[in-house]
Amino acid sequence: MYVEDLIRLVPSNSPEQVEAARKKWERPIKEAIKAESGFKLKWSGRGTSDAVHRPDGQVSISTSEVGKPLPPEFIHHPIPPEYELAAVLQVWLTKIRSAKQSTVDMLDLLQVLETDLKNAGIETDSADNAFTTGKGFTRLLEQHSDPEKFDLVKYVLRASPNVLGCFWYRPDIDSYTPRNHSYHIKHKQSTYRTNIELYWGVIALSATALNLSIEGLTAKVLAHELGHAYTYLGYDRDGTRWTGYDFENLSIELKEGLAQYYAYRVGLSLENKFPELLKTYNDLLPKQPPSYRTHLPWLQDDSPEALGVALAKLRRFGNITLKEFESGLMNEKTR
Repeated sequence: MYVEDLIRLVPSNSPEQVEAARKKWERPIKEAIKAESGFKLKWSGRGTSDAVHRPDGQVSISTSEVGKPLPPEFIHHPIPPEYELAAVLQVWLTKIRSAKQSTVDMLDLLQVLETDLKNAGIETDSADNAFTTGKGFTRLLEQHSDPEKFDLVKYVLRASPNVLGCFWYRPDIDSYTPRNHSYHIKHKQSTYRTNIELYWGVIALSATALNLSIEGLTAKVLAHELGHAYTYLGYDRDGTRWTGYDFENLSIELKEGLAQYYAYRVGLSLENKFPELLKTYNDLLPKQPPSYRTHLPWLQDDSPEALGVALAKLRRFGNITLKEFESGLMNEKTR
């Protein structure tokens, strides 16, 4: 059994649900990230002598089942044979628990109506046995789907860092910085095009197994990937942003930490409109690899302004380390 086999068990309208969520929340999430970070994909200093040489950042977003080019080892990523039953049952866990509760409710109803049914000449022994058997069956299914023994979502998310979605860009094409200003004067590049892919199959699989809505998980993944886009392509107030080379060479801990930080801040910003986004962030976090929790210390005495200023200052030096970033953040918070 492979992960792609489990994707066939998710709701058949999952692609439409992911696309609908993308359309609904793309703009609010972008606006929230701009507000939280202070970064913009288009340089706002137009009209100055060199503004024309600062290319716009452009992010297109598409939906795909297995994506391209996801690692082949994930497309055919096997489920350990001893955990195949647990994996299948975790996809159905929500329905199993719903059936268990329905069985309990029916047993309660049977006890209330038992006298009336008998007075009407209706035998209840067979029904009682059927409901009791059903209750035991759902309990058995729950035991065999125990995530403590095999956690399907954690297993899938740790197979590859980009299984829910991915931000694609060209690391060999530089973004504007004062260091490469002459490049853009010569080449007159007006736009850097990047792409975000949302992998509806894994989003639907993970949402189903965690009893989350597909809409909520789609929005969370979108916030994370747009966090990558804005920390790379977004201009700060001085019109500076990272080069593709510098962004590519960041440590995964810093790169994913920044994306997770802004996904969290977006969840807070939109909590009144869409509380499920923040709930999804919190429910998914324990399942994700350690690099996706790098940002947690940054949330102490949380100051988006300090983080944005620290990031803007440090991006001028190109490729920075996690230690340098956290040192700069601490300096800004203590000012």
